[in-house]
Amino acid sequence: MTQAYANQILALALGMSAIGLGGLFIASRLYDRKTRQLEARRSD
Repeated sequence: MTQAYANQILALALGMSAIGLGGLFIASRLYDRKTRQLEARRSD
């Protein structure tokens, strides 16, 4: 296993985890917004 190949796998893994974390962050923000809208409707 060459060093360049190892670096490529590491970069790919880091990129995928960054995308995964970004997706989770966005999903949690959207979920939070939806639950707030539902709560606002209930209080009316």
